[in-house]
Amino acid sequence: MLVGVLSLVMGFQNAITTMISRARVRTTHVSGMATDLGIELAAMLGPEQVRRGALPGLWLHGLTLVAFAVGGVLGTAIFLGLGNWLLPILGAALLALALPDIARVHRRRA
Repeated sequence: MLVGVLSLVMGFQNAITTMISRARVRTTHVSGMATDLGIELAAMLGPEQVRRGALPGLWLHGLTLVAFAVGGVLGTAIFLGLGNWLLPILGAALLALALPDIARVHRRRA
């Protein structure tokens, strides 16, 4: 049951983040972000124009990976205190934060 709910919440997170970022970030695919980060790091070895173009992606993917690491540590610590209540609390918070953007996307498509 817990794995099913976690999968559902991860799907929500991925869909909402994809909508908010206009498909630039898919947060449940860490290996893809690590690959993109590697590409941006390699681009930093190129000419000045390429480096300038790579810098925003480097920051985006780097900070996203750092956020994953920090979230993993904090999530573990909080889970030890709250137990299984953590999942619905965070799911509700994420949904509340995303509702304005979800509404914006639906208005734009209509």
